[in-house]
Amino acid sequence: MNLLNLPFLSELESAKSILLAGAGGGFDIFSGLPLYFGLRASGKKVHLANLSFSHLEAATGTRLAPAVLEVTADSQWRGGYFPNITCPTGFGNAARKCRSFVLEKVGCIPLLEAYRAVVKHLDVDAIVLIDGGTDSLMRGDEAGLGTPEEDIASIAAADDLDVEKKFLVCLGFGVDSFHGVCHSHALKRWPI
Repeated sequence: MNLLNLPFLSELESAKSILLAGAGGGFDIFSGLPLYFGLRASGKKVHLANLSFSHLEAATGTRLAPAVLEVTADSQWRGGYFPNITCPTGFGNAARKCRSFVLEKVGCIPLLEAYRAVVKHLDVDAIVLIDGGTDSLMRGDEAGLGTPEEDIASIAAADDLDVEKKFLVCLGFGVDSFHGVCHSHALKRWPI
């Protein structure tokens, strides 16, 4: 049984360079790691990016634009909260070729410029925004919203990108209860 037999994967069959991006920051991208490894195993060129709550000055890497930093296994950071460095440094030998693009938590326009720099640098033709929960589906009138503001900025920026295929994938159903999200509201957003 193929665990990655998801309906939207057929939409990615023609993609040559796929960017998986954590929409809300923090640990969102970690929810997408099974997708990352599954797509790579199927022969796709896949890249990682994540919105960050950390200041980019806390790490070393290559700046592609004012609000985006490429980090690799050789990157260093000065303590504190920086989960985005874990991919390139935490995968053992597989990490030597792994890199991640850290997007600073900024407004929609600078975030759009950061995404444009990554898309151009990697020649991306498909982007998959990953919400490590479901708060990206909230409208604003729910009892508990979670933290949708970062997701919304990423969604708005991705929508304006000149990329052929764009998706939002919500993984980790139930984890947003920690942020007060009522999951019946999330279920109401899904088309039947």
